[in-house]
Amino acid sequence: MRAMNRILTLAFALTLVASASVPAQGGPPMTTDDPGTPGSRTWEINTGWNAKRIPGSFIHSLPLVDANYGIGNRIEITYQAPFGIVAGGGRTQAAIGNSEISIKWRFVDASDWQISMYPGIDVRTPGSRVDIPGLTDSARTLELPFEIERNVGPVSINCDAGRTFSTDPADDQWFGGVAVGRDVRPGWEIVAELHVNASPRVQRTEWIAHAGTRVDLSERLTLMFAYGRDVRNDFVPRTFLLAYAGTQLRIGRGPKKAGSRSGRHS
Repeated sequence: MRAMNRILTLAFALTLVASASVPAQGGPPMTTDDPGTPGSRTWEINTGWNAKRIPGSFIHSLPLVDANYGIGNRIEITYQAPFGIVAGGGRTQAAIGNSEISIKWRFVDASDWQISMYPGIDVRTPGSRVDIPGLTDSARTLELPFEIERNVGPVSINCDAGRTFSTDPADDQWFGGVAVGRDVRPGWEIVAELHVNASPRVQRTEWIAHAGTRVDLSERLTLMFAYGRDVRNDFVPRTFLLAYAGTQLRIGRGPKKAGSRSGRHS
């Protein structure tokens, strides 16, 4: 674990340094999103394994399915839901996790600025009546994020920020993140991000660091991997493993693009 932490820290530092000369990318396998959309009448389907380890519990999402469809060149509709397994306390439970339905609209699409809004709702998946902490939740949540990509010469920075409003006040939060990346070579990118969740009055925060990579196998298929952990967590005991491994499949007319959303469950 210490070796992996050193690798994460090194990758994060190298990517931040390298971002001065290459574009950054948000989106899967990271938590921070960017304003990108798949393109008109194009599907982008992310399928992966997501793992989260906290003291006394191990949560797997296998598969975590995130399907995006482009309506025109600036609008995207997203549906995400995991099949999850929670191990801890001497027992193992499995269920379909909450569903998330979102619509992204990129309302600014200038040469050096892109800005989008991405409202969504998180609800219990129909037919799922199991209550498993960390996987299913009877509360309904409204998410109101904005994403910004700013190009300054060869530099590109992706940021997102927003607010969640839940029928359970304990789930209300602010959130935000910054992602930077670089191409090791054409078709192979490394990415790093710093993401934060905060209570409504910012009395408590959770800081998450991630390092990841994307490798294009073809114009339509990409492999994605990420590793991360909590840097600080005032809500619950710190998460000391956040891992993701999966694929991105693009089907339709739109061009290949790096970065739609993987959701904030990762």
